[in-house]
Amino acid sequence: MTGTVWLEGGDGRLAAALAQALVAEGIRLAASAGTAAAVVWLAPAADARVALAVPHLALVNPNEPAPPGISSLSLPVRLPALLDWLRRVLAEPEFAGWRLEHAGRRLVHPSGGALRLTELEARLLEPLLDGEVHPPASLLTAGWLGRAVLPATLATHIHRLRAKLEGVSGPQLVSRARAGYQLLARGGDPV
Repeated sequence: MTGTVWLEGGDGRLAAALAQALVAEGIRLAASAGTAAAVVWLAPAADARVALAVPHLALVNPNEPAPPGISSLSLPVRLPALLDWLRRVLAEPEFAGWRLEHAGRRLVHPSGGALRLTELEARLLEPLLDGEVHPPASLLTAGWLGRAVLPATLATHIHRLRAKLEGVSGPQLVSRARAGYQLLARGGDPV
């Protein structure tokens, strides 16, 4: 697991207790929000809007909704559930020799070269890393965090991502008739 976590807002005692528990589990804390690979909100406002450059998790009271498009866990938070979420988002998935860096939004080649990704491209690419076929609906949710967009918008962004990958001889992003999209290793094999 790589990357660091920033604890944002909330009660100082809760932040201190969580920080101590996370460090004991081997999770590194960020020096600032700008350097973090993930952010845990300790007391988010239900109507808050954030620029999601990195994954966010809101710890919310059971009867309060989380801000739209943000993962959430109910308080009191159980440490294993928080650790599962952090390990999942801090992992840098690898496929066909390439590695996706969440924090830098880069797709890194084994030789060290890197392809910069937009936030949206990284969100679209991440579910495809398993090599399975993903229907458009699941990619719309992953890319736009539940906001309503037209399927043609997805097709446009898939086209741009495909061109970007082809430009560096990266994995192939293919369309599967009436099924969705799939990421293949160069040469046509599923990842």
